[in-house]
Amino acid sequence: MRIFINLFILAYLLDGTLSVVDEILSRQWGISLLTGLRNNVALTVLIGAVLVYLFIGIDARIPKKFVLPPILYLLAISLIPVPLPAGMGRETLAFLLALSQLLVAAGVIASMRYGKTGHWLLPKSVFEEKCLRLKNTGWYLLANVCLALLVLPVGAYFLLTSSISEGTAGFLRLDTRGIYLTEKDYVKADQTIRLIGMIHLGKDTFYKDVAKSLSSGNAVILAEGVSDRENLMRDFSGAGKAAEFLGLASQNTMRIKGKFIDADAFGESAPADEDAAFPKIVRADIDSSELSPATVTYLNNIGRFIKDNSSLLKGVMAFHQWSSENLSPEQEKAIFNELIDKRNHVLFDHIKTAIAGYRDIIIPWGAMHMPQIEAEIKKKGFTFKQAHERKAIDFWPRK
Repeated sequence: MRIFINLFILAYLLDGTLSVVDEILSRQWGISLLTGLRNNVALTVLIGAVLVYLFIGIDARIPKKFVLPPILYLLAISLIPVPLPAGMGRETLAFLLALSQLLVAAGVIASMRYGKTGHWLLPKSVFEEKCLRLKNTGWYLLANVCLALLVLPVGAYFLLTSSISEGTAGFLRLDTRGIYLTEKDYVKADQTIRLIGMIHLGKDTFYKDVAKSLSSGNAVILAEGVSDRENLMRDFSGAGKAAEFLGLASQNTMRIKGKFIDADAFGESAPADEDAAFPKIVRADIDSSELSPATVTYLNNIGRFIKDNSSLLKGVMAFHQWSSENLSPEQEKAIFNELIDKRNHVLFDHIKTAIAGYRDIIIPWGAMHMPQIEAEIKKKGFTFKQAHERKAIDFWPRK
């Protein structure tokens, strides 16, 4: 057992070292020679961590203070997705996780060397006592039951928050206090693009703060909002009714001071006046007539079920029942892709026009749209400058 534990500690240290070196080589010089070896060592270490953790309940001699910290850390970062903070790239996050693993391994070895063992690895003297002890196994089983009761809800919470952050590229963040929307600024030469993550329901103060930040200065706003010239979505009331149920405001209540420009004439309009007091506003979205009949029906049913029920929960449940009975997963995916991808590509054309004629461009769109939008402006050479958050929904409002 001593040899197995020591091999695990050495493999853990090797995994952290390979990860740090591989991240540096790939980030700085695009070299990925160590990636294959790193992945194999990481898999071996993960399997070893699970086995060592199981052995703790059988062999009372295993020093928990040396093996539990690296095992729990490794299992945590392997099983629980780590949220991507606003403004931090995936490469930076991966490097920090690799560096932290290396530091954990170094800390364990240093504590053995300068602690009671006096050795760089576990000596034979540690394993001279009796292997199996009922007290150790009993406490191990009790601790794991308690840990499971704690980890399951906490793990579900982290999985939910991480999935939301991942799916919106960090533009929407959920925690125990509320829902937060992020604004990111991207720059290129003297041009700035403001990406403002939005949500259909939120605090009135959230929309007032966003509107205030939009309603002044020399800029063009590429506004979100599906028009309905042919009255195809007569049953879709947007977020208004849902907002009433929750005591919140709807995005539709947000009022922005500015001069509206017809989307068809956007490319022909004059650029923003340097001394303009208010921005120009362009509806950079599609019309309901450009959506498929299935998508129009889907949206109408959302509004109808919410309006026809006495509570938001009943409306959502009724709509879920309808969609599960009438739509396959493939059809729902196609509708979702149309609502996101198709509208984003219309916006991309307006972004191209705006970049050609305007210095400041503001894009206040739903957080689900933002991953593609952010990727598009990065392709055009814009680089991240700064980010800040606004609380859109407060779970614990002060009375």
